[in-house]
Amino acid sequence: MKPRREIESVAWLLNEFSKKKTHPHVRYFYRGEAEQGHKLQPRLMRKKNVIASYSKLYSCSTDCIVELQYALLERFRRYASSQNIGNAFFSSAGESPTLDEWLCIAQHHGLPTLLIDWSLQPLIGLYFSVRDTALHDKSGRFWYLKLKERKDRKGNTVRFRDKSGIKNGILLADEEKDDDGLFVNKIDTPRVIVPWVFNKRIESQHARFTYSGRKYINMGFEDIEDELKPWEKLDWFEVPADNKSQIKQDLEKLQIHEKTLFPDLDGLARYLRDGGI
Repeated sequence: MKPRREIESVAWLLNEFSKKKTHPHVRYFYRGEAEQGHKLQPRLMRKKNVIASYSKLYSCSTDCIVELQYALLERFRRYASSQNIGNAFFSSAGESPTLDEWLCIAQHHGLPTLLIDWSLQPLIGLYFSVRDTALHDKSGRFWYLKLKERKDRKGNTVRFRDKSGIKNGILLADEEKDDDGLFVNKIDTPRVIVPWVFNKRIESQHARFTYSGRKYINMGFEDIEDELKPWEKLDWFEVPADNKSQIKQDLEKLQIHEKTLFPDLDGLARYLRDGGI
């Protein structure tokens, strides 16, 4: 799949999507990557040698990626449980995040999982294609996903943290879990995942996720059969290396930077390290 055009500037991208989104119910997801050259796949699936080393470390079969994801998540959760990763919801309700919510948290903190993260905001997606200044000598990629109309993707949307069962035809994550408690492990076909906004990173990045499903995790998103997808279009623009620096400066002027997208001490430190005021 070839890009139709190159992203010239922040203004160019905004103009492009102001033309595309002509109906209030049209929904897009956006994602930026600093480099080109690989299929759109979950981080855990990108490097076979990494899968092999993780599988050996955690005593999992290299053929059972779902099992490996669970092993990684359990180790992450064991050491991260003392961290304040929730908000007032958990404190007031006396609850803890579900395993699926832990999976979203882990994905946002860099753990290789079978999720792919997106943003509802195009400029946030664009930021992740220019974020790493060490890669400003390489062209990046800006992905956009146009979802099918709501009525055509009801059965392919998963909402976490809704106790009411099936609501408006949408499958809810509290309904069915497998033995290890991860609802996503039950999913065979591609889904859109809407997380509960219990974490500042998820809130700040306007986060959404997609999950390929157990039967399709070895494929790039481009290769999944059309009738199974909750989206109707997947495409991308190139972010030329020569434009990255200016795009990043313009995004920072719009308050899209490390401190706003990562509202914790790590994000603040990176923002100040990079010259933020």
